[in-house]
Amino acid sequence: MRSTSSSAAAISLLAGILALQECVYGGIVVEAGMTPVACPSLTEVHSERSRQREGKITDEDKEEMSMDVRIDLYPNRATGAYTLDVIARPEGLASPTDLPGQLADLILDDTSPRGEAHSISFTRAVPSPCSLATLAPRERVVMTYLYHPLDEDTLFAFDARITEEYTALYAARGVSYLGTFRVVGPDGPCLADFMVFETASRAEAERLGEEDLPARIVAIEDECRALQDRERRRYVLWLIPR
Repeated sequence: MRSTSSSAAAISLLAGILALQECVYGGIVVEAGMTPVACPSLTEVHSERSRQREGKITDEDKEEMSMDVRIDLYPNRATGAYTLDVIARPEGLASPTDLPGQLADLILDDTSPRGEAHSISFTRAVPSPCSLATLAPRERVVMTYLYHPLDEDTLFAFDARITEEYTALYAARGVSYLGTFRVVGPDGPCLADFMVFETASRAEAERLGEEDLPARIVAIEDECRALQDRERRRYVLWLIPR
């Protein structure tokens, strides 16, 4: 997934808002010297529902499926590790002020929000092969794309089919795709995708997400876009290291 107009890339297992309007992508990055963190395969992840019905989910399964990320948005420029830029569509219906804030923090543990924070919590629904630990370094641009699917089950089935390939394609470009998350946005419960770029520069992140994309990435994102409800509000949140 990817998205943005004169910006750049948003994510969605699947395709985003090409020209925010419409695009999204994915990938996995393992820096030199880092130890890769294994994630469950897509087949294992998508068998979660059937295992749940059969009562066969282990404690390890539950821990992996419940791993959360939180973004805290701040109304002033005195707090936060990231500068926040929100892109909203459709124009006239959605507004960047729907998600108020000038700065932001990414929270990967149970730290309580600060009093002035507007918090958005994300629960992993369809993980990619990339660990959430990819979000820990604060020297990288992070982007998340919030959107509504036309049908959640259909989108998840699409994810199961293309996520591993999509992740690998973006990995070669220095982009980590973290999969699909559940979240409550300004327009109610929806889905979100996370991308992490191996750069601290917004301009370089946009280049990695937009320029000279392989035909296969373009095809996947086009297919994903067709599974999104484009009549409802959607948002791209860019988190730029300060």
